[in-house]
Amino acid sequence: MSKLVLRTFDAFILAAIFAASAAAELPPPPAPIPPPLPDEIRPTIVEVAPPPLRVEATVVRPGPNYVWAHGYWDWAGRSWAWVPGRWVTAPTAGASWMPARYARVAAGWQYVPAHWSNQRVVTVEGAGRGRALGHRKAKGKGHSKGKGKEHRK
Repeated sequence: MSKLVLRTFDAFILAAIFAASAAAELPPPPAPIPPPLPDEIRPTIVEVAPPPLRVEATVVRPGPNYVWAHGYWDWAGRSWAWVPGRWVTAPTAGASWMPARYARVAAGWQYVPAHWSNQRVVTVEGAGRGRALGHRKAKGKGHSKGKGKEHRK
C-alpha cells in the first residue's frame, strides 16, 4: 500500500476514535416534556342530539398502566363525529379518565368532552337551571317541597 493510502486510513481511524470519545462524553438528551393539560374543559351547547353510542369490542390491554377510553360522539362544530374507543395512559399520576357526557338542557344538549379528572369542568350559565350537569332533583321521602320535618308539605 502506498504511504498516502496509509496516512488517509490512519487519519480516518483517528477521526472515528475522536468522534466516538466526544459522543461518549455528551450527556443524553432530556426526556420530552409532555404538553400541559388544559386547566378547564368548556361544555358546548348543541341543538342536535348526539346519535346513539356504538357498541365496540375492546382489544387486549397493551400494558398494566392503560385504561380503556370508550368511544363517544364528539361535536365537530357542525355535526357529531365518532371517536373510537382506545387504550390510553394517564398524562399525570393519579389522573382518571372521564367519559364524554351529554345532558338535555333548555337550549338543546350540553356536551362535556371526555377528559382526565384533574381538569376542571366550567359550567355554562343558564344550562340546567343552575344544577350540576347530570344532577336530577330527587323525589320521595325527605325530598318534597315545603316546610317542616323532612321538608314535607
